[in-house]
Amino acid sequence: MATLVCTPQRLLVSRSTLWCSRSGVAYTLDVPAQSSRIFRLPSFSCRSALRWYSARLMSQPLTTKCVTGGVLFSLGDIAAQRIARGNQAGSSDLKRTAEMSLWGGLFNCGMGHMWYNFVEVVATLPGALGIMQRIAYDQLFWTPCVDTAFFSYHALVNGRGLPGVREELSQKLWPTLAENWKVWPLVHCITYCFVPLHLRVLWVTAVGVCWSTFLSFMANDFKV
Repeated sequence: MATLVCTPQRLLVSRSTLWCSRSGVAYTLDVPAQSSRIFRLPSFSCRSALRWYSARLMSQPLTTKCVTGGVLFSLGDIAAQRIARGNQAGSSDLKRTAEMSLWGGLFNCGMGHMWYNFVEVVATLPGALGIMQRIAYDQLFWTPCVDTAFFSYHALVNGRGLPGVREELSQKLWPTLAENWKVWPLVHCITYCFVPLHLRVLWVTAVGVCWSTFLSFMANDFKV
């Protein structure tokens, strides 16, 4: 049991009563309230976390989205490596994870920030037609550009030069696009119908943890 009392020195204290079951005696312990604050845990909830994140999106949108993308793409790559290893023992390739983190943060989310703002300007049709127009722009223009950039980036950072870029694109671009068109049109129905503009990169990146796992597999483990 704990109560708050005022001492003669006018200091607010926390009075706790401790019961000893053996002796049947209750002991009282007075602790200054100012000192007891160190034991208080900060209140935390999903709602407060979302408010905090939304505030960061408003004050520093590009930086916040890039950091979020870097973290989520790292998780996707780590998951891809674990799936590829199966039950075999081994450590994660941190260089590969860093490459995916750099792509997800700096390029994917940085460019995505600009894209979602741009598409709101160029998509002018009203209602459901406007949703279809945004999805068409995304899937027929933006997605092929991003996937081409991703496989080119992967070849270049691994020192394979232009021949490596051509090989990556010829072997992996079309299978990746084919899988993309099975998933992302439905995701973007939600994106453009329900998700506010400033949260779209977060939504797409969160869904994209699974997609980045697939991309990492395609870039590193896919064999024709």
